[in-house]
Amino acid sequence: MNCKEFKDKVVDLFDTTIDMQTQAECKAHMAECPECKAYYEELAEAFNALQPQETSSQPSISRPVCKQHHLWRPIAAAAVFLLGFFIGWSHLFSTSAVAETPRGQLFEQWIKSVQNVGSFQMAVYARTTSNDNFAYFDPKADFARIDIGLLRQNDSVFYRVEKQNGRVIVFDGQNQYMWVPNALYVKGPRAANFLEYFINLLYPERLLTMQKSAIDFSKKNEVIRTESDSTITLTFKGTEKNSDLQQLLETGKMGDCEVEVENVFTKNDGLLRFVKLWVVNDGQKTLLLHINNIQYNVMMSRVNLIQIPDTVFL
Repeated sequence: MNCKEFKDKVVDLFDTTIDMQTQAECKAHMAECPECKAYYEELAEAFNALQPQETSSQPSISRPVCKQHHLWRPIAAAAVFLLGFFIGWSHLFSTSAVAETPRGQLFEQWIKSVQNVGSFQMAVYARTTSNDNFAYFDPKADFARIDIGLLRQNDSVFYRVEKQNGRVIVFDGQNQYMWVPNALYVKGPRAANFLEYFINLLYPERLLTMQKSAIDFSKKNEVIRTESDSTITLTFKGTEKNSDLQQLLETGKMGDCEVEVENVFTKNDGLLRFVKLWVVNDGQKTLLLHINNIQYNVMMSRVNLIQIPDTVFL
């Protein structure tokens, strides 16, 4: 591995799914190249600075370590469910290996309706804080607004995800950019994991596919269909297992989490418009996040969507 190849791969070192061979090659290169080692350590420091909970002082070949929040376990598990955490040994969220059932087919037509739209905008309101990363949820926090815009153009995808008064992530079709206003700025390749599992919220079809897969996976999970004159609502109810990876790493065990997801579609076009996610703990429902009035095929300027700061902080 030469220096150019290392710098092309360095951001991947912060992704927990990096393959062992690439990790080993990067380690070996840094052992021989002080300049690239310093480059990695500088980047690790920047990533840590973007995490307000950090405690790690020594960078390593892994995702920078952040101080653990005292999350309500079922809340954390539900957030992981919604954001599509794919665990290699579980087929819960896999659509290729599950058999079709009439219950799961309730989602089919709606998935097809949303997966080919050219652009969309939506506002996500999640229990989180403006300075935290996108995959962090706190049941005690107020709702923070997260604006998402996505444009498909000539087989390319461009998007912007922006926390109100917080960090911003932009993808220009080739590279990702993440910054905190007036603080830090980081650039990474297409595979950079800046959004973590929150990236699944960029594609409404993924939200529906995950619920369909959960229905197909277990008869204990259910979906309820209701309708009004103008809308159809599919409400997913189920208990998710093996979802909280943080709990697995800390204790070797995983708990269950009862979740409820309400999906509202407009009848005239079959598009998903509203989403609400609750978790149920000791019989008490807590609204973790909601998505309001997704707008599809809107007129959108690619230049404005992928605009990044003029000042580079890093």
